[in-house]
Amino acid sequence: MLRVSSFFMALCLFLGACTGGQTTLQPIEDPVAALAQAVETVREQTTFRLLIEQIGVAYAFQVSLDSGLTAVSAIMRRGEAQFMAPEELYATVKLEIPPLPAINTEIFAKGPIQWFRLAGGNWINFPIAEGFDPGELVRPDGGFAQALGQLRDVQYIGTETLIDGTITQHIRGFANGDTINDLMFNLLRLTQNNVQVDVFLNPETNLPARILITLPDTASESEGDTQWNLEIYDLGAPAEYRTGEDGNPQEVK
Repeated sequence: MLRVSSFFMALCLFLGACTGGQTTLQPIEDPVAALAQAVETVREQTTFRLLIEQIGVAYAFQVSLDSGLTAVSAIMRRGEAQFMAPEELYATVKLEIPPLPAINTEIFAKGPIQWFRLAGGNWINFPIAEGFDPGELVRPDGGFAQALGQLRDVQYIGTETLIDGTITQHIRGFANGDTINDLMFNLLRLTQNNVQVDVFLNPETNLPARILITLPDTASESEGDTQWNLEIYDLGAPAEYRTGEDGNPQEVK
């Protein structure tokens, strides 16, 4: 009986070692090079989805929902977008314009040309995110390349398991605020020079599975620092919307 028990203990230890070996990741020796490679992987994608969640103290920006007649202060707590190479993007965002209820808004952009529509309405050809060009997300000198390629004090933090169980490699750096704006549909006007950027690389896809952007020293008594959580997923998924023959956004059936 003792021999049998010893055998099973040894077997369990062996299997445990094998299982652990599958998830053990070597430390990243050159985090700057790792980020550069991740940016290239993003740029190679034909389509991908991007989830943006704003947490902590709210960040307000100016938008116009009446074709430029007036501007209002709005908050976007959550937005989901699909990028289609080379320069199209369809997004659904929930805008909070106190004291009104949250407004579900759709945005479509092809290059610098934009449309938007409120829930149940018609498409309006007007730049709700003025200056935003989805092609900038993947250009060599914009979007992801700019935000992740110009980080300072870049360091490898270690491995970290995301909430969905994905094991990632955590890299941290600091950025000037203006290098982040393209990632956020050009809705932000960040001017701080100490924006903390945490990147969680998925070693299987070589993509940033999660990017956490933090504005230090913005917390209030009831909420934490202003943060944006970005997640990239659904690589190569079929496009939901494209530009139709009439030049307007059209759902792909």
